[in-house]
Amino acid sequence: MRKNDMASKFKQELTTALLLAKKHFVAIIVVSYATAILSLMISDTSPLPHLSSRAMDFLLYYGAIPLLILVVLLRKNPLRLGLGLGDYQFWIPASLLYLACSLPIIYIASGFNSINAYYTATQFDFEEYLLRTTLIMLGWEYLFRGFMIEGLRNSMKEGAILVQMIPFTLLHLGKPDAEILACIIPGLIWGYICYRSRCFWPAFFIHLITNLFLKTLAVWFPV
Repeated sequence: MRKNDMASKFKQELTTALLLAKKHFVAIIVVSYATAILSLMISDTSPLPHLSSRAMDFLLYYGAIPLLILVVLLRKNPLRLGLGLGDYQFWIPASLLYLACSLPIIYIASGFNSINAYYTATQFDFEEYLLRTTLIMLGWEYLFRGFMIEGLRNSMKEGAILVQMIPFTLLHLGKPDAEILACIIPGLIWGYICYRSRCFWPAFFIHLITNLFLKTLAVWFPV
């Protein structure tokens, strides 16, 4: 191939790549930020400035900053970026149905030695745990079911549901294997409910309730 042909081919490929990057600019920013912040938050040598508590770190880096990124990129009201009530006539009964089906399963799973041992605590302050977990879940759930779903909605449509499930599941690494694998189906279901209702609140409430239920069983009704 002649040099002129090679140069022309390279220019054509570069132009195509730039057009794709422009077309999917928001999706690139969303996936890149989510990947970077998840990596930094679990790193022992992270350069990220820390706030007064780990819970506040979650609220800032998983919640507030992602929301600001979407507001700047999409120029929409935060209530249209997952913070509004959305289609509550759909997600409230859908969430209640999910809880009715999942809580009995969680009750059975709490009897597994690995799960019970992970969540058992000798000194347990319920009010402190509730406050800390609420702040963590606000940031956590907005990152996946708000930032990623709303940020990828235009580019990937329903594919955003699949994408957000992957890091959500991987973020559970270090917990019992049964819990890690059990995150796949809920991650898809919560993603669908939030995508369909255009808000992250259903995943927040479901995750908070299931976490508190499992923690309560492990602490007060250990195996």
